[in-house]
Amino acid sequence: MLGRPGGFGGVHPGTAEDGTPVAIKILRRDIGDAAHRELEFARAFVGRATQHVMPVLDFGQDAATGQSCIVMPRADMSLRDRLNTGAALQEADAIQVLVEIARGLLEVEDWVHRDLKPENVLRYRDRWQIADFGIARLADASTSLRTLKGALSPPYAAPEQWDGRRASHATDVYALGCIGAELLSGRPLYPGPAVDDYAEQHRRISPHITVGSPRIRSLLLRMVAKPAPARPDIEAVVAELTSIQARPNGSGPGAAALGEAAAAVADATARAEAAQAEAEAKRIQRVQLVAHALTEISSLAERLSAEIKEYAPQANIRWTGNSPGRSCEVELGSGRLIITMGHFANIPPDAFADCGWDVVCGDIIIVESPRYTRSASLWYTNLGGGSYGWVETAYWTLSGDSSKTPCYLPPGRDANFAAAHVMHSWNLAYPPRAIETEEQADAFCQRWMNFLGQAARGTLAHPGRMPEE
Repeated sequence: MLGRPGGFGGVHPGTAEDGTPVAIKILRRDIGDAAHRELEFARAFVGRATQHVMPVLDFGQDAATGQSCIVMPRADMSLRDRLNTGAALQEADAIQVLVEIARGLLEVEDWVHRDLKPENVLRYRDRWQIADFGIARLADASTSLRTLKGALSPPYAAPEQWDGRRASHATDVYALGCIGAELLSGRPLYPGPAVDDYAEQHRRISPHITVGSPRIRSLLLRMVAKPAPARPDIEAVVAELTSIQARPNGSGPGAAALGEAAAAVADATARAEAAQAEAEAKRIQRVQLVAHALTEISSLAERLSAEIKEYAPQANIRWTGNSPGRSCEVELGSGRLIITMGHFANIPPDAFADCGWDVVCGDIIIVESPRYTRSASLWYTNLGGGSYGWVETAYWTLSGDSSKTPCYLPPGRDANFAAAHVMHSWNLAYPPRAIETEEQADAFCQRWMNFLGQAARGTLAHPGRMPEE
């Protein structure tokens, strides 16, 4: 046997007819549906040219034993073998590994791996390739969960897997984020050690990633977000990783009538129960999104205050209140900057229905000077589709006090209509600016440090035009 046996079988050395070394995975007889899934994947990929998915050379039943088997090329090593050397990878090397795995996830297209881990990433032809699709399935297929909980790899299983909810491509993104954190630190993202410990940690404990540059830490933290919708999709992961490289989910009428009524009541009850279950799942997801958003906005506020202190050591910085409801206040000369954390912590799901945004929570950033005050709204939203993240925008109106615009608005009718395709007294001063990636966060800090600098000198003034963009 090559290496340790897996949950569904063991891998043995073999030789192809032309003398080439191969690896033969012999599946256990007692794994049932798991064998069917792995053979289904083999059938879909046999002979298919891939760059980052281990090729399937052949598959079928062994004539001698009747056991199902899959034939693949012999790999040089697994990513687990590399990690077992005890040394963490340099950031550039770790990013290259993540890029190759992510490209493998793109190559399998509609398949969800569901068990991505270092043991299932193999080195072949001088690049890392994904293997072992024992519990993989097509993204639109349904699979019994009876055996899957026992098949999870605890250090890399996403919260939705622990909860028995449907896995999606976001599940693989989560596992890839866990792998990335381990590559950089040399140890798993969560320590376990027992299965119940892992379940609690993946569901409720905030990830602690301190190794690596700010950009890769930011990406990994978003990849291991508790709510699946908050994670970037695989394409976005590849794009951001490559960007970092480039710049270091009865009878008779009465009985008949009564029977019809009972059936209708049962149907209505079932629908109500399903709606209630869905509403509860969404409520839980929203609570998780708020918690994740507060972590991110607090980190952004800490970064902004640290950069202000670096360039203006004499600035007076005060932190007040408790989360949610904290704020950071900075005084420098005649200027004052305020950024809140959790100011609008529980925004109703329909608060921005007309513009199509699903705003989960919001905050405010303000720069004041004796002559002029400028502010903006910070919303944690999905802007009507895709992943959730923080954006900055501001508002203006012809009917109000123009000396205080652009300005923030509380969640509600005005902020909703300002972003909608309707005529309204309030409008966007500039389109929403994302502040999720390292570059975006840096631009945010530079922008508001510039406003604070102008306020400190007494030169902060109303923009020359509205909207600004």
